[in-house]
Amino acid sequence: MRHTQLEKLRASSSDLIPSLKQLELQMKSLNGDSDSDREIRHLARLLYVGQLVERVGLLYSLNEQYFCQLLADNKNNLQKTLA
Repeated sequence: MRHTQLEKLRASSSDLIPSLKQLELQMKSLNGDSDSDREIRHLARLLYVGQLVERVGLLYSLNEQYFCQLLADNKNNLQKTLA
């Protein structure tokens, strides 16, 4: 009886080994997908932040250009005030 149970366990374990190997491969695949997703999200954040920095830089440049233009346009008025 014990020998029969042992044979059944061996047979079922031999069936389980390929299933476990398949599960292991699926887990590795999912883990790789997770790493890829994480990298894509990181790159997307970098691009978004880069766009914000670029916009802020452009706004700063526009404000700086506007300020210079304002000074140039009001040069005569400013000089009269200082004199």
